[in-house]
Amino acid sequence: PANVKVKTDGTVKVLDFGLAKAVSSDTSGNSSTTSATMAVTTSVTKVGMVVGTAAYMAPEQAKGKPVDQRADVWAFGAVLYEMLAGKKPFVGDDASDILAAVLRAEVDLDELPGDLPARARQVVSGCLQRDRAQRLHHVGDVRLALEGAFETTAAPGADAGEVVPLRVWQRPMALAGGALILTIATGLGVWGVARTDREAAPAARLSVVVPRQAVEMRSMPGLSLALSPDGTQLVYVGLSEESSGGVGLNVRELGELAVRRLVGTGSSVFPGQPRQPFFSPDGLWVGFFTGEGALRKVALDGGNPVTLVDGLDGSQWGRGSWGEGDTIVFTTQRGGGLQRVAADGGAVDLLAEVNREAGETGHGGPHLLPGARVVLFHVISDVPRIDSLVLATGERNTVIEDATEPFYAASGHLVFQRDGALMAVRFDVDRAEAVGPEAPLAERVRLDQPGVPQLSLSSSGTLAYIPPLTDAFADGLMWVDEQGNAEMLGAPSRGYRFPHLSPDGRRVAVEIREGGAPQVYVYDLTRDVLTPLTQADAGLPVWTQDGERVVVVDGDGGLLSVRVDASDESELLVAAMPEANLIPGSWTADGRRFSYVVQSRSGEDIWVLSLTGESESAPFLSSPYREYNPAFSPDGNWLAYASDESGQFEVYVRRYPEGTDRVAVTQGGGLNPVWSRDGRKLFYVRRGDGVFVVPVTLGSAPVFGESNRLFLSGSGSLLLDRSIPKVFYGESRGFVNYGQVYDVSADGERLLMVHQVEDPLLSSEIVIAQNWLEELKARVPVP
Repeated sequence: PANVKVKTDGTVKVLDFGLAKAVSSDTSGNSSTTSATMAVTTSVTKVGMVVGTAAYMAPEQAKGKPVDQRADVWAFGAVLYEMLAGKKPFVGDDASDILAAVLRAEVDLDELPGDLPARARQVVSGCLQRDRAQRLHHVGDVRLALEGAFETTAAPGADAGEVVPLRVWQRPMALAGGALILTIATGLGVWGVARTDREAAPAARLSVVVPRQAVEMRSMPGLSLALSPDGTQLVYVGLSEESSGGVGLNVRELGELAVRRLVGTGSSVFPGQPRQPFFSPDGLWVGFFTGEGALRKVALDGGNPVTLVDGLDGSQWGRGSWGEGDTIVFTTQRGGGLQRVAADGGAVDLLAEVNREAGETGHGGPHLLPGARVVLFHVISDVPRIDSLVLATGERNTVIEDATEPFYAASGHLVFQRDGALMAVRFDVDRAEAVGPEAPLAERVRLDQPGVPQLSLSSSGTLAYIPPLTDAFADGLMWVDEQGNAEMLGAPSRGYRFPHLSPDGRRVAVEIREGGAPQVYVYDLTRDVLTPLTQADAGLPVWTQDGERVVVVDGDGGLLSVRVDASDESELLVAAMPEANLIPGSWTADGRRFSYVVQSRSGEDIWVLSLTGESESAPFLSSPYREYNPAFSPDGNWLAYASDESGQFEVYVRRYPEGTDRVAVTQGGGLNPVWSRDGRKLFYVRRGDGVFVVPVTLGSAPVFGESNRLFLSGSGSLLLDRSIPKVFYGESRGFVNYGQVYDVSADGERLLMVHQVEDPLLSSEIVIAQNWLEELKARVPVP
């Protein structure tokens, strides 16, 4: 019913023929009864699209059997029954109960209006025959039945007015088309009145599933998808079907199966992976950012991208909104403030500066309201908020406190994000003010750094979003010995990453990320108890040598030392650096020095924090190459790390603190070096090839033995079916996984690892919810 619309002049329109358009015509010579079945079944299976609503599914469809147009006849009958009776023919508490009713319950025709003509009643009955052989075979039969094609008026021996009985599928009796339309329209009107105080029609949902090997559903940090204003086209960041095409912008018309690459968004002509797409108001252009400091636009109907702004700092965090009058408002979230540029390029205007004295650190998530007179945007601070700015006057006001990521809905609502949940409130667009109470929304949407919900809302009311990662995978912690034998721990299935053992080997500090901001937990190995250590955004944990604290990366990007005794005492070791990420490394055995990586646009270098006397940080290894995973040897005289100076990542060691006597440990690839506690072994991983160990003799100069592969990745056990892909995911696309992805037991005989069912950086599903505004209005009524 949500797709049947009645215009004010009485014209009835059926919307959303996405599935019908996906069906190719039959050229195989099969009968018309089965050709659509094969086309629909095959096509839907190929793309993994899940369609159908339980209350309108034919019995054969509910059983998973092949379907043909008679399933559509059933759906037509179910809708007609609902229009006339004011209730669905099959009901239940959930989808399972409804499907059970479809398969077993008889249709109660007594629920139809008592004054409904008998012929209309038989039309409904003929459509809802559970045996499809006895069901009307085609909707065209309904038309013929309404015109009396199946009736005779004079049979031998029959009374003049008697109608000869026909087979069941022929029995719908003639009824004047105008009378039926009048009856249905009346039923619809009565039903609509009856429904005004009840829940609005649910949004029709479909799940678009794309092959994992073909699409990278992420654009970290930022937004991965955008819907056109009319809700008919979806653009997302990902690989093309041909992986050689690199990461670019892919577009899919929701009524088609084919996915195509937008020209120039994944080529060497315009380098830089696209990020954060957004549509023009007419739906003909897509704006996007690149990691190389550019804001560009590209036409959906072809042509190379056009650069609008170049030289932007922090463009990888850029967000844009394209409003009426060809105005683009954008942010870079790195202190550049709220800015504006014409859609054809030109001078950039600064609309609002970041007020650092007031605790602001940046602006994000701009959203131009209808008319392009006012822009909403997210103010990044200790207590985030949504502000409004009148473009003509510069007048600025706070709209909602403790909120981020505003999305205006045409139903008169403001949708926003708070603490990992979607919220909504009535919104007066003329005054740019929130009105009335706020309410949570049911949609569970994935959040990516820095807390950006992966969703897009069209003006037409269609919603597209990526579900949380927890819907796609569940992780566990496990021990793996040097023979590859795995033993799962008792920790619950969660989104674990970067496990780090305490010095006494009894606890594990681990990051958990499940669709929102990451947090750090401590798992007690002896008691099987998992306890949160941080309440806010934090990750990449590393224990201090005394086992009393854990160093984490906090929400601002600094290195924070947090006590594990629940005293809430914390100490900032290294403050966040502008235009850079800090990645924890390791401590020396005496706990007086700490290594970490400074990751910036100019490269990745290794720094060391010294706690001897006054705290002081200084670069240890700064080069044109990329250095990761710094790990101090147990005697503190050597630092192992990974570098790509040879053209691929290999493991090296250097003397500390001099930085001299570089020794290559690996040949053929290596990452994530971890020392055994006694310094006699150095473990590392190699992309697609498994986990290795090298015997070591430390002294005035370390002596390394021959590398020994312990076990293969994806060897079939619980082992590393997904852990190794997680470790190395994306290396060939220009980055490595920089945290410590495993740790070594105190005796050096076992590795603590994460067992992962699916790859956490990939999401292969996009949910499309049509008519979503009706659900929104039901949740937060608008007068």
